[in-house]
Amino acid sequence: MKKVCFLLGILCFLYAGLYLLGLLPVSAWQYVLDLFIEREANTYYKVVASEGGGYQAIVACLFGIVLIALPKLYPKAKPSNE
Repeated sequence: MKKVCFLLGILCFLYAGLYLLGLLPVSAWQYVLDLFIEREANTYYKVVASEGGGYQAIVACLFGIVLIALPKLYPKAKPSNE
């Protein structure tokens, strides 16, 4: 579980870093939505900045910190000798 939490935490930090650098593809979520929702062909949307756009990176960083710190806060239980 330690390795899984650590790797997921690193992925959250990587996502936040790429988001802040502006290197994430704009159409990634659109592609995922198009798998489930059929849209009209040859329709284009204008991408505009939103006020709360930076919160995604902050939430990803906080979630990454929690995932990395979680195994350290709850160490593996020691078996009792009964």
